Amino acid sequence: MTYKSICISVAIGVCAVPIRAAAANSANAPQPPSRSLHYEITTNTGPLLWNFSGSYPVPYFANTNNSLVLYHAANGKIGGSETLVSDFLPNEQEVGSVSGSVRNAGSNIVARMTCTAYLSREGGSLYDWTQILRKDRLLLNLDTDAGALGGIDRATATLEHVVFGYSGNSLWPSEHVTRLGTSSFSVPVNLEVPATTDGSWTLDLNVVPDGNKLSGGGTITCSNRQVFQFQLIGSYSPKTDKTKLLLRGTNDDKGAHLVLSLTGPELNIDAIRGAVAGQRLRFP
Repeated sequence: MTYKSICISVAIGVCAVPIRAAAANSANAPQPPSRSLHYEITTNTGPLLWNFSGSYPVPYFANTNNSLVLYHAANGKIGGSETLVSDFLPNEQEVGSVSGSVRNAGSNIVARMTCTAYLSREGGSLYDWTQILRKDRLLLNLDTDAGALGGIDRATATLEHVVFGYSGNSLWPSEHVTRLGTSSFSVPVNLEVPATTDGSWTLDLNVVPDGNKLSGGGTITCSNRQVFQFQLIGSYSPKTDKTKLLLRGTNDDKGAHLVLSLTGPELNIDAIRGAVAGQRLRFP
């Protein structure tokens, strides 16, 4: 079996060229699909799907040894961590958390993230010290021409005094935190997206018929090689020679879904509707 590249063109009148699957021999009579299918969606066609999993320099600190690691899930949520080199103890690192989400409004991709870390301060003792609770709230928009997520960081820095010891009749020691003050500020930030993250993706389906009912599985592979897993159900109409498929994300990929309309023995995709990685996908 040989594979063809996806073929999508702009609409002419009310018609659009469908997404083509792998070439295959077809029988004279219409038959329900029963094979593996492969579709490629490239940056020159569409619809595009962006995934921002990867490692980035921390955009709001000057130290280039700081790093931000993001995981972009199938349901659109962002998780990860930030690793910061201590300004006072260069051999030590502070590890913070990252949470957020990715959404789109039309072609505009928006990422919101909150990065939280505790930064050590010089001095203090094992049982009495001060630290800074740093929170960076990022609102970023994807600039596809620049290959970057750019926007604003609305940050807060809270100075805390921490005493570790016993309190009252407690049998176990604990931390007692007193907040001494908070400062707020905003700065522009820019995250350069890895070159491999270009919005292209591939769709692979394994369709198993039971009469005119269909089942199976599928995967979406993003341009950064992250893979989302799907369960597949659907139906085939011999009268119209059309196939309808519903893909739902499984396990860690729950929350993503696609509805596909396929036509003819070649199973070209006529329509896509759904949401993956927080982005609504529409074709044509």
